[in-house]
Formats: sequence, C-alpha cells, structure tokens
Amino acid sequence: MARIRSVHPGFFTDENIVEVSALARLLLIGLGVEADDKGLFPWKAKTLKMRIYPADNVDMNALLSELEAEGLIKRYEFDGKHYGAIRNFRKHQRPKSPNDLHPCPHEILKYVGLEASGSGNGDTPTDPTPPIGEDDEGQFPQKGENTIQMEDGGWRGSFSNEKQVDFADFWKAWPDKVSKQKAQEAWVQVPHDERALAASTCAAWHKAWKASHPSSANISPATFLIERRWTDEGFSAKSHVSEGDTLKYWADRINSNAFMAEGSIKATTARALVERGLVTPEKLKERGIAA
Repeated sequence: MARIRSVHPGFFTDENIVEVSALARLLLIGLGVEADDKGLFPWKAKTLKMRIYPADNVDMNALLSELEAEGLIKRYEFDGKHYGAIRNFRKHQRPKSPNDLHPCPHEILKYVGLEASGSGNGDTPTDPTPPIGEDDEGQFPQKGENTIQMEDGGWRGSFSNEKQVDFADFWKAWPDKVSKQKAQEAWVQVPHDERALAASTCAAWHKAWKASHPSSANISPATFLIERRWTDEGFSAKSHVSEGDTLKYWADRINSNAFMAEGSIKATTARALVERGLVTPEKLKERGIAA
C-alpha cells in the first residue's frame, strides 16, 4: 500500500544514488512510497509501472535492474513469490506503528536495517530504530535529522499525526481471521477513497452474506476486497450498519487522529457525535471538521 515517506535533501547528493539515471532515482523514491514499513515490496514490474509511472513510457524492468546493480535494492524470493527490499530503509524511515505486509528471511531484515532473532517469516526485529552510524549512508539519508514518517505527515507537514485507513483497520473488523497474506495483497488494490468504507462495512456485509447463504462455505477476506463486495446490489452500508456503530467508527477515527479525506464527515454526523458526547467540539475544530 502506498504510504507517505520523507526524503532528506542529502538523498540527491548521495554518491551511490547519483550513479543511476534520473528516472531510476525517481523510481527509488516511488518504491519507498509503495513499500511496506520494512522497506519491502512485491517485485511486479507491471504493477509498479502503473503506480509510479502511469503516464510515462518507461522500461520498468530496466530501471529495477539499474537500482539492483547499484545495490540500492535487492530482489529475493519467498514461498515462490518475488519481492524487493530497499537497502537501509528502516535506518532512515521510522514509522510509529510499523505494518508487516511482506515476508522476508533474516538476511533481508538485516539488509533493510533491522536485526532479527530467528529466520523466516516469523522474524521479529530486535531494534526497529537503530542508531545511524557513519557507514549507514544510503537512500533516504537523515544526516542526523529525525525523519518525519508517514504518521507524522511526511511531505504534507500540515497533516501532523494523521494516519490513513490501513489493513490493520480492516483485519480487526473482518470476522473470519483466515488467509491473511492473500487479504493483505488484495488490500493494496483497494482504491484509497474506498478503504474506509471497506473497513467499516465488512463485518455487516459478512453477516448479511452469511444470513443469505447459510449452507455456503465462508467467503475469504481477499475475495471481499478484490470483488469490492461492499458495492453489491442489494447491500446498503447505511441499512446494514447501525447509526450507533457508524458514529462510534467515526469517533474512533477522529479521536485517534486517523487520516480522513476532506469532507468525509458530514455536518449532521459531526453534530450527532457532539450531541452523544463521543467527540468534543474542540476536537472537531482541531481536525478542521465543521459541525
């Protein structure tokens, strides 16, 4: 999933980075945006091209190879699938609540700047924010300056402490905790402006679907996401989610400073939140929401 990252001015004068072409440098920044919070991304040239260079005639395979040859990224395979890792990513990007979307072996965790206690997909980083030494220069360098990470606004400094609706929000709400890896991969394809709706209605949709298909096997969360089932004819988010649940959902997002697109909260909803004591008028004003 695309995330907000920060780029230090030193990025543009790093000795390794200036060795690659301008398009490859832009791709490296784009990979940082597309990567998970460990600096890992699916090695899918066509998908990356559509996300980073949607309107440009570029050879994505050639650009990836260029970055790989310079040692700025590394390709690896896990469980039959190909992924990429960004060198020293976690030594320079420091998310407050790191997600964990893509698997990787121990040596890859070390490559992105994390140490692990074991090997395989179960590795747990022992120091997610290691100190930056003189030999840690690389992409996204800090030069001793603290990075503003995605929850802190990144390039959008005015959106301090905001966070996008992410996979964790959806997974917490989805009733059947099965096929998590496939669900994570499907979540990346959900349009950003529909993710809040997918997360807030998935439990109600699942309940309605089970009621109308009592003899069927459980539907997978990946199928729900890939097929955008919250748009099913006959399913209305408004009719299946109670007003109380809807207000609680928005109250949680407002009070936790979670990211919300401008205009996503109607004035009537904002007033209801205040009337029920779920959100204070001061909090609405702080978030720029009119009641």
